[in-house]
Amino acid sequence: MAKKWTTTETEDSIIHVSECGAVFREGMSADQQHAFYGAYQPQAVTSLHRSSPAELSEKVRKRRQAKE
Repeated sequence: MAKKWTTTETEDSIIHVSECGAVFREGMSADQQHAFYGAYQPQAVTSLHRSSPAELSEKVRKRRQAKE
């Protein structure tokens, strides 16, 4: 037996709801995009390298000095 889905289109996204209550969303509202991309920090990804703790602490110190 196939699940039945109800589809609702809003101006920002498409929402699919199954008969068992599962909800799937396509797209994001402007508020969700702002929250997601506002918290994005690309420098956090570059700090996950495989160098010594001394090199890592030096990078953090330099980054803090650059902010000031």
